[in-house]
Amino acid sequence: MVASMSTHFTNKHYIVTGAASGIGAATAKLLKEKGARITALDMHEPDARAADHFIKFDQGNFLSVKAAAKKVSEKIDGLFNIAGAPPTSASTPSDLLLINFYGLRALTEQLLGQVKPGGAIVNMSSH
Repeated sequence: MVASMSTHFTNKHYIVTGAASGIGAATAKLLKEKGARITALDMHEPDARAADHFIKFDQGNFLSVKAAAKKVSEKIDGLFNIAGAPPTSASTPSDLLLINFYGLRALTEQLLGQVKPGGAIVNMSSH
């Protein structure tokens, strides 16, 4: 028997970066509506409907990424890396690469040991 989509996320714990706005906020809110527990990582606090727990972090700052990852004390069912800077932002190309690639990779590496067997990692980024 195949589990329905509405029960697939019940009692699962996911990390969602970029959960304060845009696609990250929509993803966190949808997962939460489906019964998941959400830990949001962002520079800004997300809407309470999108997260159960909030950890402030700056994906473009390796010390911030490392500190945020250390605050994740339990195993997770998945990581949704959605935080990023669009190419239309005032950031330099180096800043965009730092945020959208290196920061995303650093967080993934820091949390890899926290992902339960069979868990998932989803990476999205601006180009």
